[in-house]
Amino acid sequence: MNEEFEDLRIKERLINTWHAFFSPHARLLPIQRRAIPVILNGRDAILVSPSASGKTEAVIVPLVERLINEKWKGMSILYIVPTRALVNDIYERLTGPLNYLNIIISRKTMDRPEFNPDSPSSVLVLTPESFDSLLCRHSEVFQSLKAICLDEIHLLDGTPRGDQLRILIERVKALKREKFNIYLLSATIANPYQMGRRYCEEFEVIEAPWKRIINYSLIPLDDQMKSILEEIYEKRFAKILFFCNTRKETENIAFLFKKYWSYPDRVFTHHANLSKKERELTEKEMNQGKIGLCVSTMTLELGIDIGDVDAVFLLSPPPSVTSLLQRIGRASRRSEYIQAYGVYTNEWERKIFEIIFELANQGWMEKTVYYPHYSTIAQQILSLVFQKKKTGISMSYIERILSTIGIVSKDIHEIIENLINLGYLKRGIAGILHMDEKLDWIATRGMIHSNIESKFEEYEVIDSHTGANLGIIEKLSPVFILKGKIWEVVNVIGKRVFVKSGTHLYSGEKKVFAGKGEILWDFRLGIKLKEKFTGAFWNELPYIKENGSIIIFPFLGKIGNYLWARAIEERKIEVEEGGGIYIRAKTSDIESLLEITSEELSRVALKTGKIWERFLNLGNYYRLLPPYLKGEAILKALNIEVITELIQCQKPKRISVSLLDELMELLNK
Repeated sequence: MNEEFEDLRIKERLINTWHAFFSPHARLLPIQRRAIPVILNGRDAILVSPSASGKTEAVIVPLVERLINEKWKGMSILYIVPTRALVNDIYERLTGPLNYLNIIISRKTMDRPEFNPDSPSSVLVLTPESFDSLLCRHSEVFQSLKAICLDEIHLLDGTPRGDQLRILIERVKALKREKFNIYLLSATIANPYQMGRRYCEEFEVIEAPWKRIINYSLIPLDDQMKSILEEIYEKRFAKILFFCNTRKETENIAFLFKKYWSYPDRVFTHHANLSKKERELTEKEMNQGKIGLCVSTMTLELGIDIGDVDAVFLLSPPPSVTSLLQRIGRASRRSEYIQAYGVYTNEWERKIFEIIFELANQGWMEKTVYYPHYSTIAQQILSLVFQKKKTGISMSYIERILSTIGIVSKDIHEIIENLINLGYLKRGIAGILHMDEKLDWIATRGMIHSNIESKFEEYEVIDSHTGANLGIIEKLSPVFILKGKIWEVVNVIGKRVFVKSGTHLYSGEKKVFAGKGEILWDFRLGIKLKEKFTGAFWNELPYIKENGSIIIFPFLGKIGNYLWARAIEERKIEVEEGGGIYIRAKTSDIESLLEITSEELSRVALKTGKIWERFLNLGNYYRLLPPYLKGEAILKALNIEVITELIQCQKPKRISVSLLDELMELLNK
């Protein structure tokens, strides 16, 4: 069956919606052609297709067709996305065609709480946090629910927010007692069947890979961006997206482009610390302008519409091939080629770029290592009790809802007891749980619904000349860069920092953004790096003996290597760990190094837990866990069991002195 005939058959089934969404002479994109019949037939599905390949319409159009044909009433379709920026983007994208069909769409975020539960819209776009809030405060609107769409699910699954979504869906099922459809959407899922089982009972996987060849080049970073700008001018790129791994790098690179690029007024920044207004202005300028260069963190890995861009540049390798694919997928979206550049600061980064670009061209991605998050259990217990604040809630009901994500009863009971001891819950007649003072306080202020970690103080940055809110910083400095511009502090009042445009030289060393400070790759990518660098298989351990020591090359990443090295050190062996790549141990017995147990690794992990907390996504309610579950949360987040198995299954493989010299030279450059 050819595509034109398929499109015609689907068009005949979309009698109400085709014109509004696709216009009379449109051709469907591959994911739409495959997904629309499945969704029209009422089956759950996972859609895997590249960025800007039409996934949103592939789900929404058949659902709206069903809404019209089956005369759905009330709030029928929930469309859930990870960020407020993407809520706004999806809302703007769908408003026109839905208005044409006289179907009301609304959005619900902390910035734009536009949904009216007394007169609910048919379609609602929101974040997981707003989903939680709505379920707690107006659970009655879910009685009419027919479908939940989870977009950019790869960013949520396997995190505290992903577990939150899973539990919220179970809560709606318990409330509604009538089946509704679930759809997952993503450009990058390594194992869609495995992920799908966490959210759906029966589902179809619909993939439209649309294989695009990645044309990549590697460019060194220099002080005046000379090499990068030469490439931009030579290729006549007009719209460019430049990704950085940290907010500090984002601001510093934007500052350099404003200084050296021919269009300084067309340089924009995009990251989580900028105000909503500033981010939306960047999105608008990049979408509508013919010339623009946007420097961004991972906030633009999402499908926010900034129009098509000629090329994507990446400063230093991202933490995973999955992240690489999300970033470069924004380039030349209507072309079969992706124009991408890796900007490296040393030879090691150059080599990593070569490897991950080749892995991406081969279609390889990291598989998710899933484990349930205890912090989400604490948060959802509080959310459930708040939802039932008038009547209270039984322990058995909480247990039934929460056990669906793999948490045992003992742990649920321990968390509840700890929340009682901390003053968040109290036990009433027949063991019914009720709100206590602390829960009442955070619930009243809307602080109960978020699993996004908030570890730092925040200062609001105000332009003293215009009064505009520029964004937030976590650390004070008399001079800093924001929006790619130098600002000088003129006054600080409480948590508000008033600034003026700076004119003097800036060293770039002022740290005003908190956070991890570095991006860590892990053992999943490490296995491929080991293979490429040494020729060893995943279960082979390259090593060499040198001057009474053994040097092994596990490639387990900084966390995995560190834990192994410290466990060896606990045996009173002198150890040196090298950047997640190698371990040098003062011993001649390599077999003993492979006999490390999970107990030894766990002991080291718990001793050094504070070091890793800032790198691990433990959730906002980790602090409310009983001590032993805090430890368990750290061990699960560090993947101790997986790392132990990887270590114990390794078979030593001796390497040559020349390969050792080559690796060490590369690492030391």
